Amino acid sequence: MSPESGARPFKPEQQASTGTWSVRRDVPPPSGYKPIFSYKVANDYRDFLGNETQLIELRKRFEQYTGPVVNVGGVR
Repeated sequence: MSPESGARPFKPEQQASTGTWSVRRDVPPPSGYKPIFSYKVANDYRDFLGNETQLIELRKRFEQYTGPVVNVGGVR
């Protein structure tokens, strides 16, 4: 990252100290954890979104906990 951009680059030790996974492969995962992509997380996201029946069932399940979604306007 160039100094002209105005952004300060993060150093690997700074990213590792946040307790979250970095998107960078040269930054190790948080202590005690494996690299994020070694876990099964949202790797089938496209398939999940393409399954309309499953999405409808999931929305219904969430509505049982939260009630129906009510759109009260735009984002502020």
